[in-house]
Amino acid sequence: MYGQGGVECSLDDLGGYATICVDTRVFSEAAILKTAYWLTDSYFLYLSRDCQDPASKLSVELRLKEPSDNVQQLLKIACREFGNHLLDQEVRQVVQTETAGLRDALVQKAFFEGRSSSPMM
Repeated sequence: MYGQGGVECSLDDLGGYATICVDTRVFSEAAILKTAYWLTDSYFLYLSRDCQDPASKLSVELRLKEPSDNVQQLLKIACREFGNHLLDQEVRQVVQTETAGLRDALVQKAFFEGRSSSPMM
C-alpha cells in the first residue's frame, strides 16, 4: 500500500487501484468531475461521497483499463496528474465565473450585430 496527501494505492481481487480523497471545500464538484472525465481514456473511475461527511469529501477511485506489470507506478503518476489537472480545472472555473458578464456581453453584441447586418427577406 502507498499513501500520501489524501492518495491511497492498494490491491484487491480486481487488481491495483488508487483512491484520491478530494476536499470539496477546496475544489468544486465541477472541477473534480471534469478532471475525472479527463482520465477516462486510460482508467475506470468510480466516485463516491464520504459517509461521515458527504458535504466535504469526494473520493475518486482509479483502476487501469489495461493490465500492466507496473500498476503501482502508473497509479502514482495518475494521481499526481489528477492533482495538477484538478488545480487547472478549478482555476478555469474561477476564471469562467469572473468573466461570465463580459463573455455574455460579447456574445450578445455578436448576435445583435449579426442580426442587424443580415439582409431583409
